[in-house]
Amino acid sequence: MSAWIVSRAHIDVLVQALTAEAGLAPGTPDEIGRALWRENLASVAYLYPRDGDGERPGPIEFRDGDVGTYTYREPSKVIESGGVLNAAHCYVYQSCEHPGWADSIPAKWMNTLAMRHDTAESLDRYPWGYDEEDVHA
Repeated sequence: MSAWIVSRAHIDVLVQALTAEAGLAPGTPDEIGRALWRENLASVAYLYPRDGDGERPGPIEFRDGDVGTYTYREPSKVIESGGVLNAAHCYVYQSCEHPGWADSIPAKWMNTLAMRHDTAESLDRYPWGYDEEDVHA
């Protein structure tokens, strides 16, 4: 299996969905985003132990320290329910590689998002990984 660090914009989509309903993910949007990105980094670092800071698959400019400086930027584009579901599925695929994933808070958040955004529509029309142009105008 392969995995990569998701983009900051991808985290923004998930944070927006998680904060849309009170109590789903306690904390500020910045804290929620940092927790999500930290879990993603743990997975990729576990899967690719020889890759160091700045060498991990994902955004070219990504450095491990970016996780701690994440600041939420509200998406300017509307992300439909199917897009949220696809973002959650992609995030889980990229973040589930390390032994602590199943018991992590982000895993619980993604399970809840998947249940709330379950849809019969085809998810093929949504990106697998969100980039800046998919989320922010």
